[in-house]
Amino acid sequence: MFAKKRTRARPARGISFTKRAVRNDTIAFMTRGNTKQRLVITDGALARSFLEEAGAQAHVGLDTEFMRVDTYYPGLCLVQAALPGGRLACVDPMSVEPEILSDGLGRCRGNLCIHSAAQDLEVLKGSLGFLPETLFDTQIAAALLGRGEQVSYAALVQSLFGVELAKGATRTDWSRRPLSAAQVEYAFADVAYLLDIKEVLSGELERQDKRQWLEHACAELLDQYRGDAGSDVVARFKAGASVPVERQGLLRALVLWREGEAQRRNRPREWIVPGADLVSIARHAPTSAARLSSIAVSHPDRVSRYADVLLDIVSSNAGDSPAAPIWEPRVEMSAEQRALAKRLSGRVRAFCRDRSVSPAVLATRADLEALVLGRPGRLDFGWRREVLGEALDEVI
Repeated sequence: MFAKKRTRARPARGISFTKRAVRNDTIAFMTRGNTKQRLVITDGALARSFLEEAGAQAHVGLDTEFMRVDTYYPGLCLVQAALPGGRLACVDPMSVEPEILSDGLGRCRGNLCIHSAAQDLEVLKGSLGFLPETLFDTQIAAALLGRGEQVSYAALVQSLFGVELAKGATRTDWSRRPLSAAQVEYAFADVAYLLDIKEVLSGELERQDKRQWLEHACAELLDQYRGDAGSDVVARFKAGASVPVERQGLLRALVLWREGEAQRRNRPREWIVPGADLVSIARHAPTSAARLSSIAVSHPDRVSRYADVLLDIVSSNAGDSPAAPIWEPRVEMSAEQRALAKRLSGRVRAFCRDRSVSPAVLATRADLEALVLGRPGRLDFGWRREVLGEALDEVI
């Protein structure tokens, strides 16, 4: 899905700071009484040296700051890393060559620790072509330990260490230079406690015999970004379920074309042709520019801009009727099926309550509905089936 492309939101020669100077030395950090060496890295040689050290560690904490307002690819603006022993660094990808970052991160054979890693994985793959070999997602770990389904990093720091993190730079333009001292403080704080959190949660996972659950869940997340990008973007186009099966082959071709065009132009998908217009084109299969313009339901101007290529796609794919639905239509469950889904949900909640697990990390409502309707799903096999299989079978 994501090409190896670096989005440079704004040219910059390095990081400078407003309000007050930030020095690269060992200073007292926050309120815990620890001293942590904090580096702001805008030099390629220093970045390479730091990442070489990171590559020798068993565990590395990682976070990113990025911007995506009018682009397809998220623009990587800052990479923060934490090493054992309290060494922290903010590396500026607007000053350091992306090859240095991707090569350096690629040498990190240890377990990368990230909180709520999905967006970070997207930006790392899209901007640097990098994905870690293994992952410890502290948000998933917290959910497996019953600490909330989507608990924030700040909430974990507060609950585990009694430290309240500043939120002043939560919404900020990370592409602008110079960065303020407040932004840099915020960026350091985002990784300062990652390895401490990992240590605490790892111990709890071991004691509760859930370490393998986390490993499976994190591998599952990584696989989403290693897999077939085309099938993934088609699956995520939920409006396809409203299109008759005989026209779904055409819609798939339209969706894949739009994805490629959005990548090529580095613009949001909806800025190319809105999804509602793709659905209308697939339903009506227009054969002329006039007809194409008349069926546009959202942005006729965007449809007209691509009239020739859209008509070519219709001509080539209008007769492509798939043997099986590409998008399964939404099916209203019967009263009996709804009752079964409700019983399954109650059994999952009871199972999770007894084991201090947030239920959605094991089985979502969509997972249970797929099971009831006999559709392929995450509860058919794999680690979730191993964990929940006996409990679900009791109900079914």
